[in-house]
Amino acid sequence: MRFLSFQGNMAQPQSGPWGSPYTHDATGGSPLILYDKTLRSVVLSPLDNFMVHNQIVSNAFSSDSKSNELLAGLQGMVQHIPAGFTHSTLLYAGRGVTRTVKQWGEVLLRKYNKRPTPPFADVGIQYLGYYTDNGGFYWYNTEKGKNYERTMADVATYINDIGLPVQYYQLDSWWYYKGVNDGLKLWEPMPSVFPNGMEAVSGSFGFKPLILHNRYFSTNNDYEGQFTFINEGDFALPIDQKLFEYIMGKARQWGLHVYEQDWLITTYLNMRATQNNVTNANNWLLAMGNAARAQGLTIQYCMPLPIHLMASVQIQAVTHARASDDYKTTAGNHQWQVAYTSLFHWAVGLVPFKDDFWSSSGNQSGCAYSWGCYEPNPEMQTLVAALTSGPVSPSDGIGHLNSTRLMQTCRQDGLLLKADKPATPLESLWASQFATMSNTHLEQIWESETRIGEFAWHYLFSANLSSAYTVHSTEFADDTSNNQSFLAYDYYRQTVAYFDERHPLVLPKGLQDKATRVFPFTYHTIAPVLANGWTFLGERNKFITVSKQRVMEVNVVSAGKQDSSDNYLSVTVSGVPGELLELSFVGPTSSGTPRISVVKCAIESITATATVTCVSGNNVCTCVA
Repeated sequence: MRFLSFQGNMAQPQSGPWGSPYTHDATGGSPLILYDKTLRSVVLSPLDNFMVHNQIVSNAFSSDSKSNELLAGLQGMVQHIPAGFTHSTLLYAGRGVTRTVKQWGEVLLRKYNKRPTPPFADVGIQYLGYYTDNGGFYWYNTEKGKNYERTMADVATYINDIGLPVQYYQLDSWWYYKGVNDGLKLWEPMPSVFPNGMEAVSGSFGFKPLILHNRYFSTNNDYEGQFTFINEGDFALPIDQKLFEYIMGKARQWGLHVYEQDWLITTYLNMRATQNNVTNANNWLLAMGNAARAQGLTIQYCMPLPIHLMASVQIQAVTHARASDDYKTTAGNHQWQVAYTSLFHWAVGLVPFKDDFWSSSGNQSGCAYSWGCYEPNPEMQTLVAALTSGPVSPSDGIGHLNSTRLMQTCRQDGLLLKADKPATPLESLWASQFATMSNTHLEQIWESETRIGEFAWHYLFSANLSSAYTVHSTEFADDTSNNQSFLAYDYYRQTVAYFDERHPLVLPKGLQDKATRVFPFTYHTIAPVLANGWTFLGERNKFITVSKQRVMEVNVVSAGKQDSSDNYLSVTVSGVPGELLELSFVGPTSSGTPRISVVKCAIESITATATVTCVSGNNVCTCVA
C-alpha cells in the first residue's frame, strides 16, 4: 500500500510506501490518501474545524506494530472545548487516485455549498497579467536611479508599446509600511515608493485592475485600538471582519480586484492562539473572506498549509492559491512541478497558481538575485502556467517580455485560453510508479482536458522523465470497452500520429541537463477522431488548442461513407473582431500518414465569431466569417 499526502509551505506532496516516515502534524498529513496496486483508494480528512484538525500515526511506525494506529481528531494544543462543540472526520473510498481525490473534494464543496472556481471568477484567473512577486525582476528592485512609481509607469509603457494584452498588475509587498518583525504596519503606499499615491500608479497602468499583496500583521500596526486583534509577541491575528472591510474598501478606490493574503503559514505557526483555540484561526479566515465578498473582491491564498486549502471550501471569495514555492531560475529549483499539488487544489474547488516566471531566455541584467539573471526554460515555464488553468503572470524586466511566447496562452485581448481542469498526474501513473514513487521521485506526466459538447480533447505533458513511458489510448476513452481512436498532435513538431489500441504513444526519457539547466519536455494534444472521420486539432499556435474561451460549437454530420461529400464537420469559434486564427484539421483517411490542413480564419466584426466547414470527399475546409 502507498500513501499520498501534503505538507508544509504551499502544501507540497509527500509520498511513499505506507509505513515510511511522513509529516503528520499541524503542518501536514491531511488529507491522507492510501491506495493499493489496483488503485483502490481511500481519503481521510477533517469534515469541519479544518484549522485545528490533526491526524497522526501513533509512535510513527515503531517496531511495535500494535501501536501504529492512525488517529484523527483535534490538535493536542487545544486547551478548551466549548459545550456542544462537535468535530467530524471524513473517510471516502473510491477507485483511481485522481478520481477518488476529486470525489472527496466534491463532498466537502457540497457540504459548504461552494462551487468550484469558474474560469471567469476574477481578473487574475481570466486574463494575462504582470507580476512583481518574489522571483520577478522588479521585486524590491527598481530601474537604476528611479523610484517605483516611475519604474512601474515605464513597465506599463513598455507593455503597451509591444502590444502585449496585459489586463492587470500585481504589486507585491514592497509598497506598504512594515512594523516590528517586518510585519504589516499600515496597508497604504509609502511616499518613498509612490510619491503621488496609488492613484497615480493606477493611472499609469491605464486604471487596469490590481492584485495587491498583504502579509502577516505586526503588533504595532496602525489599526490597533480600532479593530479586534489577538496579539502574541510580534504577531497580531486579525479576527475582525470590519478591519478587512476597511482596508479592502479603501484599496478598491485604487483599483483592487484581488486581495492576495501571503504568509499564511507564518501567521498560523507563530501563534499559539491559532492552534490552542478551536475557533480563532477559522474566524481569521472567515473575517477576511466575508469582507472580500461584501466588497465584491476575491482572494488569492499564498504560503498556505494544507489546512488552509481545505478551509477554503467554507469561503466563497477564495478563488485560487499558490501551488509552488517561489519562482527562481536556479538549477535545482523544480517549483514548476505543480501537478500533484494541483490535484489537491482542483479537488477543493481552487485554481492552482504556479507563480510568476520569466518568459525569455536572454540575460536580464540588472536583476537583484544572487543566483543570476537567466531563465533556461522559458517555454516550459510559460506552458506550465497555461496548463494550471490559473494565472499566467510573466515578471520579466523591461525589454525582455517575449510576446510571441506569451500569446500562445491567450486571445488577442488577453483572455486566457484554458482547459476545463488544471493538469494533474496521469491516472495510470499511480500504478506504474507504485514501487518507486517517493518524495524524491515523482514522475512528471500530466493530463488535462477540454470538453465541447459530447467531445473531449486531452493535453498530455511530460518532462524530466527517468525512463520512457508508454501511454495507451484507453487512458482517454470515455468508455474503455470501446476502441475509440485519437490522433496525437505533437505541438512542437507540428506532426500527428495515430493513437489507438494498436498505436500507443511513447514518451521519451529525458533528464535535466546539468550544464545548461534545460529540462527536456514533450507536449501533445490528444484529439478525437470523430464519427465521420474528421479530426479537429484546434489552434496550432495556442497551447490549449481547443478551449471554451475560443470554441463555441463542434458539429459533426455523418451521412454515409467517410469519403462522401454529405459528411462534414463545422467548428464555430469566437474572438476579437479581426483576430486571425490558424485552425488545424485532419481529414478522413484509411491508410498512410494523416495530413494536417491549416485554415486561416478571421473573426467577423459584428458577431465576433467565425465558422470553418470541412467537407469530406475532397477534404477541403473553408472559413466563413
